[in-house]
Amino acid sequence: TNMTMFSSLDPGSRIYSHVGLTNAVLRVHLGVNVPEPGKSIIRVGNESRTWEEGKVMVFNDAFDHEVWHCGQQTRAVLFFDVWHPDLTQEDLSHVLPAWSGIQQTLGRLADKYERKAKQKRTEQKSLDWFVDETKASKKSKSEEDTRVDIHQ
Repeated sequence: TNMTMFSSLDPGSRIYSHVGLTNAVLRVHLGVNVPEPGKSIIRVGNESRTWEEGKVMVFNDAFDHEVWHCGQQTRAVLFFDVWHPDLTQEDLSHVLPAWSGIQQTLGRLADKYERKAKQKRTEQKSLDWFVDETKASKKSKSEEDTRVDIHQ
């Protein structure tokens, strides 16, 4: 699909909730520099995951998604799009002629939005929602039972 780029997030950055251009492609993320795996989180729809260095994550970015990076070191992923496997050759014959134009117009807007959607920790009100594993282990048993683990 001719779209490949690196995405790096500085410590304390966030990419606000947004959606991709189309569900005709799937987005592939390869963790390139993930020094603190549990501190960089992506939510796609109702699912949350973390990156691991050298591992691939595939998702449909047409679903609402956002990213938080609560670590102290920069996180970087290589990402690219692949055609959705459910597309038939006939589907692709209709999509391909328009794809270049879609990428050139909407792709620029999406790139601009993603850059503006990044926010530094100093601009955020609070990171209280993030469960630090070392601090969480010190909580009482009753608090621990109600905690939701997003690090699957």
